[in-house]
Amino acid sequence: MEKINGKMLAVEEHGEGDALIMVHGLGGTSNAFGPQAGVLARNFTVIRPDLEGSGRSPVKGKLSIAGYVADIVALMKARKIRSAHFVGHSMGT
Repeated sequence: MEKINGKMLAVEEHGEGDALIMVHGLGGTSNAFGPQAGVLARNFTVIRPDLEGSGRSPVKGKLSIAGYVADIVALMKARKIRSAHFVGHSMGT
C-alpha cells in the first residue's frame, strides 16, 4: 500500500524499461492484467494500481473518473514519471 493523492492505494511494480501503467476496468482489479504484466515486464516497468475502492485499495471519498485520473497523475509524480505507455480496460458503458 502506498499513500497516493492523500489515499492508500495498492500498487504493484515489476520489470525495467519505460513506464507502462495498466489501469483496470470498473469493478475490476489490477489482477486482471496478471498474465500480460508478466510478459510486458520483460521490456517495461509495469505499474498496476488498484484504483480507489477496487481490489486492495479502500474507498476514501466519492468515486469518479476525474478522481481516478488525479490518482494516476499523482502516482506518476510520486515515481517521477514524465511520460508513460498505458494499457486500459473498460470503465463501463
